[in-house]
Amino acid sequence: MIKGKQMRKTGGRRSAGFTLLELLVAFAVLGVLVALAAPGFQSFIANQRVKAASDHLLMAFMYARSEAVKRRETVDISPLGTDWSSGWDVSVGGMSLRSESLAGVSVSATGVTTISFSAQGRASIGSSDAITFSICDVAGKATGREVRLSFSGQARVTMGGACSDASI
Repeated sequence: MIKGKQMRKTGGRRSAGFTLLELLVAFAVLGVLVALAAPGFQSFIANQRVKAASDHLLMAFMYARSEAVKRRETVDISPLGTDWSSGWDVSVGGMSLRSESLAGVSVSATGVTTISFSAQGRASIGSSDAITFSICDVAGKATGREVRLSFSGQARVTMGGACSDASI
């Protein structure tokens, strides 16, 4: 015996690590937790996708308006392809300034093929005083959003768009 300390016998073998049984139990618990969290995570991703698309559309309107005022000429926003769900292109005089592609969301606006911003920052949106874009998740797992553009060129995003299959 050493002064003030006791020596311990270890029996020749030291245990360093986990046993196979402990690892199997840990993986089983982890698998159950992942299985419980997956549905909630899918709706979270869908909500973020809709939020990002509405924010990108809002920013496109703001960008087009500021470019129209800065350049003192008309700036257009038009859909990529046949509808707004594919994305949009911001252009001036036939030259593309910025494009945005979308996936996993549907964007609808009735009767609007192109939006033009004048040099004064006003939007030409047809005969109405405002146009509303509804943005929804294609799988129906998210709450929709709406982007409303007024004749004055101001745009805003609101929650709870008119999505037919939103399950949240």
